Amino acid sequence: MANIYWRDAINKNMGIVDRGASYTTTNGDLIFWHGQEALEAQQTLAKASKKVVPKQDNVGKYRVKVPATKDMSPYTDIVKESSNETLAQNALWHYNNARAHDGLSPLSRMPVGTKYVKI
Repeated sequence: MANIYWRDAINKNMGIVDRGASYTTTNGDLIFWHGQEALEAQQTLAKASKKVVPKQDNVGKYRVKVPATKDMSPYTDIVKESSNETLAQNALWHYNNARAHDGLSPLSRMPVGTKYVKI
């Protein structure tokens, strides 16, 4: 994935996807603009884009249970599935925040034995 300037995306007739907080091309490239042209860019992109509607039946809350590791005691949290990130990505973000609070470095994936229970 790359970043592409909004005028280039419009001029090259790229497929534009409205993701709510951002715009991307259909290839997944993030579309950007400069601050002074934000209003014009957002209005133009809104007209040229397709809105992504999250699947409501796949969105839910889960209790994440992480077993004790050599660095941390057992950890439990409640995370939501979203249209932008997978459940595991959201859980990892929360877990890495807890690790950072303890002064530990972030992980690239959840520890072995992590369980996800739908609430």
